[in-house]
Amino acid sequence: TEVSADEQRSHRMWQAAELAAGAVGNARAVELAQGAVVLGPPPEGESRGHERLARYLWGAGQIAASRAEFERAVALLPADASVDAAPVYAGLGQAELMSGHYEAADGWCRRTLEALGTPEVDVSSWVMARRVQGVVRSCLGDPDGGVELCREAWQSAPTALGRALATLYLCVALLDAGRNEEAVNIALDAVVEGQLAGM
Repeated sequence: TEVSADEQRSHRMWQAAELAAGAVGNARAVELAQGAVVLGPPPEGESRGHERLARYLWGAGQIAASRAEFERAVALLPADASVDAAPVYAGLGQAELMSGHYEAADGWCRRTLEALGTPEVDVSSWVMARRVQGVVRSCLGDPDGGVELCREAWQSAPTALGRALATLYLCVALLDAGRNEEAVNIALDAVVEGQLAGM
């Protein structure tokens, strides 16, 4: 099927938004994604577009707007959604964690992992769900279990931005477990990695 000029422009704007989130900042990513929404969804579909906008809004500190976009993303999922729903579910898990709703966060993460089956299907969504589960476990009184889950996510992160976020979650779990020196060393290494990656 031939892609229209508007679709091509929309796809390029979605790509630019994702790049901006890792290199320039989430505020710019929000601007680009809001412009892209007007033109059309990313190739992965309308639900995924709202999930991505929600993530950028969350990163820019616009929590209420982020939650509204996550809810819109879920409402747009087809009834038989499985693998395609995983990024949306993972994003909702992260949003619930940031709101302090640990059981709800864990529930969305479980749905993510069930939808994926194996990490290889969508490594980024798997990593997001795993790191959220790790911090949830830590917050619910099992910091060593949290470290284990966060370390799995950290070791599996496929991109520089994903690894940076996984590092943050791992450091939170390590600090909860009283492993301060390890947390500091990992954080310092992550700063260097991020700079080398252009973040």
